Amino acid sequence: ETLLTLQNGQPFFSVFPHGRGHYYFIGSSLKQEESNFAQHALFVPTILRVAEFSQATQPLWWEVSDNSVVTFPERDLESEDVIRLKALYEAFEFIPEYRSANGKIELFMHNQLKRHGSYELSQGGEKIGVVSFNYSRSESDLDVYEATEWEQILTASNWTNVDVLDISTEKVSNLVSKLDEGRKLWWLFIVLAVAFLLIEIFLIKTL
Repeated sequence: ETLLTLQNGQPFFSVFPHGRGHYYFIGSSLKQEESNFAQHALFVPTILRVAEFSQATQPLWWEVSDNSVVTFPERDLESEDVIRLKALYEAFEFIPEYRSANGKIELFMHNQLKRHGSYELSQGGEKIGVVSFNYSRSESDLDVYEATEWEQILTASNWTNVDVLDISTEKVSNLVSKLDEGRKLWWLFIVLAVAFLLIEIFLIKTL
């Protein structure tokens, strides 16, 4: 892969994968009399990026699914070494299917992993890392059904004793408040108190 090119289109700075790492090739010497790349403004950020990409990186978490494949740098595996995944916060442990490919070890979860959480990764009884799993982000989908869609679903399910209220959020809030506070009858007591007072005054004056 070419990272930097010359003005004539020829590659100047390239990278090639090799085993567990990469080779970086520069199209000229770094001597000042042969090239000014070492004094160029791109030199320092280029070397820094090379160092950053040389570090092994892993996703923060993998998705809990039948198709999850966890990868990590290849290690020397003996025939008796077994890779295990053990839950950190509960008594659960299993041996995943694994294989070596392209300088990495791939772990296949298949249908063995059901719960989210962090798991200790060990090889031959030696801890080699920790991996985390989370549920699919599609569970956080905030899309909701329209009132007409709910009515269609209820009709198809033969739920005849359910009504769909298509009202605003403000009306729902008022309705919930009324249900929570109960029916307000204070005004009725005031009216009755005034009526009884007037009746009492009338009876006093007439007797």
